[in-house]
Amino acid sequence: MQQPALRSRQQGFILNPYRFSHTSEDPYYNNVSLLLKPKGDDGSTVFMDSGPKGKTVNTGESAKVSTTQGLFGDPTTYFDGAGYLSVGTDIDFEFGDQDFTVEAWVYPTNASAGITISGNSYQSILNQSALGVVSSGAISINLMNLRPIATLFYNQSSNPGYVESSTAIPLNAWALIEYSRSGSMCYLFANGELLGTASVSVPTDVSNYPVCIGSDSVGAGKFHGYMAGVRVTKGICRHTSTYTPTTVSFPE
Repeated sequence: MQQPALRSRQQGFILNPYRFSHTSEDPYYNNVSLLLKPKGDDGSTVFMDSGPKGKTVNTGESAKVSTTQGLFGDPTTYFDGAGYLSVGTDIDFEFGDQDFTVEAWVYPTNASAGITISGNSYQSILNQSALGVVSSGAISINLMNLRPIATLFYNQSSNPGYVESSTAIPLNAWALIEYSRSGSMCYLFANGELLGTASVSVPTDVSNYPVCIGSDSVGAGKFHGYMAGVRVTKGICRHTSTYTPTTVSFPE
């Protein structure tokens, strides 16, 4: 017996509404706190959250949509070393001791851009803290001399979950950076390769910190290059071991 709730007939075709659902492409779509996928014409400064939460994305200075250096046939965001994007404080970024995953496609074009700390060049991918200043309960994902690094700052005195890669990603090429937490372990990946792990036993509470993309929380460490999909997933650790990266854009 046909179930109308699952199938409907229209002009001779059988349509299954689940076939085109968000969760059919990403089973964790409803857990996505932020999905930044640039759209629109080249040079546009309007950005939207394509995830289920529909958060407001603010444009800082000169960040803009680029169709010159696309990825998977989609536009990207161009950061000229002065611009950035931000999303305001929100309970969706209050992870506590839950699992999470932060992912970003990055294409750096200047190895010495950003801020110099102790002789190293830092460029921000996603931050809720100020580079070089320990902040309470804040996620920090950066490139240090093009080497991916990530940490969870906590209680103004420590940085548990700190993972630093010994290998730099190349200039003028796309790389998928992922930082995730599963229970008491944090994981850092580049292009699906597990770069390192670190233990963490403290909660992460970043609800009082805006999410800054392409800079830290005070506008320093600005990224120079392009970014494509930036996705933050709450309550889900997507990977704990080396995996094959996606060859399509993050579903929305």
